[in-house]
Amino acid sequence: MYGGQAVRAEMIMNVLNKHNPDADSLIEVGSGHGFFIDEILKIKKFNIVTAIEPTNALAKSLSIKGIDVINDLIENVDISYHNQYDLLVNCEVIEHLFSPSDFLIKCRDLLKKKGILFIT
Repeated sequence: MYGGQAVRAEMIMNVLNKHNPDADSLIEVGSGHGFFIDEILKIKKFNIVTAIEPTNALAKSLSIKGIDVINDLIENVDISYHNQYDLLVNCEVIEHLFSPSDFLIKCRDLLKKKGILFIT
């Protein structure tokens, strides 16, 4: 699992460095166990790294690792987080949603004006 996340992190960083090399903030929606964030933290590019994870046990494990966690659904994220992130990553979540369009609007709200949205 970690090997795949390292490749994913490298690929995302290549895109980010090409299109927004000054980016310093990332939010991941649906972080699960935090394997992707673990790989991103190794790169040491971001000053702000936040996870959105609605599952209580997973959010707690992320918090224990020292990761800033919003333990809720993206639909409930406080407006104070809007326009705060250069990069939003979401892997294997959108296909489970009842309203992908509402989800995408919320993703847009979290991103800065030239932010990048990465979805798989």
